[in-house]
Amino acid sequence: MKLIESNPSAKPYQITSGVWMVPCRVDEARKTYIPSIKPFKNGKKSTRNDSRQTWTMEEDEKLKEIILNRGARQWSAIAIEINTLIHNGVPFRRGKQCRERWLGHLSPTIEKTKWSKAEDNLIMNQQALLGNRWCVIAKLLPGRTENQVKNRWRRMEKINKRMQEQTIANLDITGLSKTIESYWKSGFWPPLPYDYQ
Repeated sequence: MKLIESNPSAKPYQITSGVWMVPCRVDEARKTYIPSIKPFKNGKKSTRNDSRQTWTMEEDEKLKEIILNRGARQWSAIAIEINTLIHNGVPFRRGKQCRERWLGHLSPTIEKTKWSKAEDNLIMNQQALLGNRWCVIAKLLPGRTENQVKNRWRRMEKINKRMQEQTIANLDITGLSKTIESYWKSGFWPPLPYDYQ
């Protein structure tokens, strides 16, 4: 069964109350249609898709290709080109999204190697001095984005907190077991509280 692509210039069209016809992309593997836009946003007709859609490999490749040809500038024009080539002209991606995707994930200048001890120490020390000024801290780590630095610090904080909790739990259990053992060996138990019945 061959699926037919929807009209590329189609806009959301209300058929009946609560029923809309919207442009779709074809999922060849599943033989289904995927809506390109959501017709409602806060009860109003929308021509733009949800701004938090995951980027596809096709979009990433097209973004790289466009930036290599025209440079990393004029983000609105880049978004229009991606929307024209991939989303049939539907305003699916905005300039800001293209810019953030390039600068935060796709740029070849981004360092994606394992974090070193020196980098971890620098992040912890600078965060203690500067607070959560991730942009300033990221400038001290060439190739690392402020988002990478922030996420790394949060990860290290989570690990440190977990280790502290485990240490405290181990100390409490160790201390309690030693106390019980000493009472057991002596044969004398501590007196019960006065109001114990």
